[in-house]
Formats: sequence, C-alpha cells, structure tokens
Amino acid sequence: MKQPNQFLDSSTQTDAGLEDIANDAPIDRPAAPKKIHDTTWMLTNANEQQIALGIRLEDVQQSANQVTSKGGHELLCSYSWKQTDSPTIYVPGTPATFTFHDPTKTAIELAADTGLHWIDQHAGRVPTHQFEPVFQALAALQSDERFDDVDIVVNRGSLQQLLKWVNHKSHQAFHLDLDIVGNTLFLGRKVKKPKAASSADSYGRSFEEFFTIEDPELENADGHHRMLKYDFGGLNMVVRVEADACVPNTEYDIEAPVILHPACDPDSSNGLGISHKGPEVTSVIAKGTLIPQSLMIEPKSNEDTMPKEQLWFDRTPSCSLGRIRDNGKFRRLIGKTLSQADAEEWE
Repeated sequence: MKQPNQFLDSSTQTDAGLEDIANDAPIDRPAAPKKIHDTTWMLTNANEQQIALGIRLEDVQQSANQVTSKGGHELLCSYSWKQTDSPTIYVPGTPATFTFHDPTKTAIELAADTGLHWIDQHAGRVPTHQFEPVFQALAALQSDERFDDVDIVVNRGSLQQLLKWVNHKSHQAFHLDLDIVGNTLFLGRKVKKPKAASSADSYGRSFEEFFTIEDPELENADGHHRMLKYDFGGLNMVVRVEADACVPNTEYDIEAPVILHPACDPDSSNGLGISHKGPEVTSVIAKGTLIPQSLMIEPKSNEDTMPKEQLWFDRTPSCSLGRIRDNGKFRRLIGKTLSQADAEEWE
C-alpha cells in the first residue's frame, strides 16, 4: 500500500496508481457513536407509558433561600452494618478509628484496590425499604423522635447526584424512588448493581484500610452510617451519611454506655428495634459507641482533592489527604479542616 502523504512523480505515475493513492487518502468519517448505557433496569415495575411529572433542567430555578451551614446540625442516630445473609445492624455501632502513620519517615507502600466494593449498601441490603434500618436505630436510641416537621429524608449520595444534574456536570441517567409519608418526602436510590469492580490504579480503599482500625467488639462490621438533621435552604432535611473514620479523643468517654429506650431493652420480650411484617426486616444488635459528629474524619488518597462538597453534606469537619508516588507509595499525609470560610465559599 502506498502511503497517503508520499510525493508523486508525474513522469512515472500512472492514472491507476493515482487512483489507488486517492483511495488510500484520509477520509472524514463520522465519529463513532457514543456508548449507550442500559437504562431498562430503571423502569422495572414502573409504567413507562404514564409519566406523572416531567421536569426539564431549564425549568429549574435558583431558590431565593440562602443555603448555609451556620444553623448547625443534630445527630439523630447511628448504626453499623454487619456482614450477614439477613439485614443486621449494630446500634449505635462505631466508626473505624483513624490511626496516624508518618510516611515522611518511611514511605508507605500500598497495593492497588481489587475486587468489588459497595456503591450503595442500603440499595443492596434493603432495596425495597432503604430507610427501614434508620427507624430501627431510632427506635433503639430515640424512640420519641418524630419526622412530622421533616420535609425530606435522603442519603448524601442522592443529594450529590441531584446537584451534579442541576449544575450540568452529569448527563448520566439515574433513578430515585420517591415516597411521601404525611408531609415528608423520602428519596430512595435505585442502582443497577449495588456493588462495582474497583477502578484501575485506585488506592482509596487500600488507603482507608491501612489508616483505620475497626472496633474489635463489632464482629464483621461493614460500613458505619449516621442520620443528621439540618436546614437546607429553608427545608428541614434528615440526611443519611456514611462515616469512614473518627479521630481518637481521650477527652471523650468512649466507654460511656449506650442508653437504649426501655421498650428496646435486650431483656425485654419486645426485643430490639421495631417488629413488623415487611419484606425486609432489619435485626438490631445493641453494641457500639455513639461518637460525636465533630470527631469524624474523611480519609482520601489524593492530596490534591479536598472534598468540600462531601464534607459539607456530611458535616464532617476534617479530612486526611495522602499523596501517591511511584505506584502506591505514600510519602506525605496532610490533614485539612473544612473552615467556615471554606463552607461559605462552597455555598
């Protein structure tokens, strides 16, 4: 084959040869079609012919209400999942404890992430009633808590997904299940698969496992979650967040006993939690320590990224950022705090 850019000698080149070269010349071809993501699973058990409401992005208007974190927050309850075949939680559970290792003295070398990891534990463990574990934990810790004045109950991941959509930062289809109980809107998340394979050259989970220690009293603990109540632009919201770690604090009495509601006493005939006949009943084990939200910390394996958005929604005050060099070798660890100025800048 002749090269498209070769020079031609008009004294020796035949017409046929010119035609061959013309055929070999670059041709403007249409770009390959973009990969079409399968979205049929989103319409499972749904009537796609009956659209209850259509919202166009251009119809979404900015709210006149100010979004600020100055009003503070309230920790309602917490729990840790237990790795079992049937849904089981420890209440209040305990987040993993962050342990400091100085990589400037000796480089810390970690293996890249492998295997599957959770995208959404609740969508995987209790897909039909994703907030049922929340009410089990509330029954054990604060049985008098009511949601009559709550506008929205949602998990942090769904809030971030909606924020990306309104800011034109994501064009990927997603599915939220909406349920209204009284005057309260519950936003559940539907995913195609609750677990996903680890990304190539990702060190996030290896980093987290190296720098944290699970509570040895919580056998097979698998993820710690907390329910926070705060104002969001005039809406009274309860947000479920995942806490990856907490910092040790000797001033906090980590041995303080958890006071369960009398109706949820382990010696009571009622047992723990709420008894019901739903399709997914979460069992409750009274074990763990209720840690203040002020002691939460977010471990991240990328020093260049301070996850302001995540810290803001989670009301997590600080993060620990690592720097990767030479295929998994960490030589630097930086602690950063989300200051009020940082929060206001993000807002």
